[in-house]
Amino acid sequence: MREPPPHVGTARRETLNGVVFAVVETDGVATGNLIDSYAYRSFHRNKCYELDVRIAFSNPANADPATMKTFDLKTVHDRLKQVLDTFKFVK
Repeated sequence: MREPPPHVGTARRETLNGVVFAVVETDGVATGNLIDSYAYRSFHRNKCYELDVRIAFSNPANADPATMKTFDLKTVHDRLKQVLDTFKFVK
């Protein structure tokens, strides 16, 4: 598995359903395209697991008129975080 793009800032700890994860914000940029992402890493039964939340988007100015809709990044991130918060390791 390839490593996520370079880190933005330092890792923080976050607990999901009783499991502690190291969370790193990552990003990626390429000619009008952006990736907003977070990598969640934890160990379970001596194995490392990574959960990623990634939102890829483009600058609407680079597309034909009326072919792309704008969206609120925070709203999309919050909805994906709701799904992430349901993660549990099966014992």
